[in-house]
Amino acid sequence: MTSQVTLEVPSAEALREALGFTTVQVPSLKEVILKKSDGVVYEFPEIGAALLPEFFTEDVTSLLALDFTLAVYTDSKGSWPVYILEASSGDLTLVKERFAGIETAGAAALGNLYLSSPGGVSAWKDGIVLGASGRYLTFTQAGASLNYAWVGNRLLLGTSYAATQEAVRR
Repeated sequence: MTSQVTLEVPSAEALREALGFTTVQVPSLKEVILKKSDGVVYEFPEIGAALLPEFFTEDVTSLLALDFTLAVYTDSKGSWPVYILEASSGDLTLVKERFAGIETAGAAALGNLYLSSPGGVSAWKDGIVLGASGRYLTFTQAGASLNYAWVGNRLLLGTSYAATQEAVRR
């Protein structure tokens, strides 16, 4: 399932207002295409810089493809964005090293990736999502964790473990 959302200006608040935070009994994953008011699809550097400007600088976004996929996984605990990015640099090791810098971002900044406040944060840990190695940290809100995992040259940045699992499956 795919939906299109128009954002006048990209921001965490605009994304929260447009997508909302809901729950469902039967989990679902839907792709969301973010468009500008003129109908042009947003590129990742625009969205990344709006959500986490201290991390998604040109130094990081220049290593990623402009096109990205935003999916929202909704379950009984809430609605969880997954940002699916692709490395555009041939040096995947460099891309992975630069992306690991997200771990230095503060909890308040990382909260901008969510549709509702994820609460307090723990420490980063190593993890595996359906065979894909990555890193994660948990938040105090039920269901909220920030996970990043690499599947080939694609990076999945999920705001809950269940959401990241579903994205890896697809």
